[in-house]
Amino acid sequence: MLTNAVIYLCFFPMIFFCAVLCLAIKDFKANYGILACVLGLIALVPIEIIQFTVSSNIKFSTASMQLLLKCLVINGLIEEAAKMLVLFALPSKKLTKAVFFWCSALSGLALGCYELFIYLAMDLHFSNAVLRFLTAVIVHSSCAALCGLFVYSVKTKKITVLPFLCAVLFHGTYDYFAGFPKNTPFFYFSFIIILFSIIECRSIYFDRAEDEVSE
Repeated sequence: MLTNAVIYLCFFPMIFFCAVLCLAIKDFKANYGILACVLGLIALVPIEIIQFTVSSNIKFSTASMQLLLKCLVINGLIEEAAKMLVLFALPSKKLTKAVFFWCSALSGLALGCYELFIYLAMDLHFSNAVLRFLTAVIVHSSCAALCGLFVYSVKTKKITVLPFLCAVLFHGTYDYFAGFPKNTPFFYFSFIIILFSIIECRSIYFDRAEDEVSE
């Protein structure tokens, strides 16, 4: 049974991040943050349904390449596609690129927090839950930010698919390496993937900003 403290652990980061964005990002309003958090919850529904259906009805080989393909398709492509599609509900005409980017990141972080709540409700060990928050929740957030850059490019008719492809690749490879036992060096490659996803968010965001200025 979940205690109040554990519930706060799940949702405090989402609330705190939203409050920080309202204070730190120009034109970021509380209603935008609430919408982003709701979109994260909406995206979680098809993700959980699809993952439950696939894991229940399809058996994957334990061969490394088969597992990598599974992670890229199920965890990468399907999850990021769901997160990307709900971001089209963000009102791009009212939002600056910076606000749209941070709304997307908040949506991903919210999804990760909801997912963490589900795992804790299923009696995931507390220490594993903390590790998951420090890893998977960050991946959800950074990859959602990349998906947001793709969606914003579509809405502004300056389409670039690179951010979405990077989100799929980072999420899929993260889950692949995170699946290794913690006492193997391969597990720690997942942390490198997290770092790369954050760096790529910054790189693509500012590269696109420079392109827009030059135009």
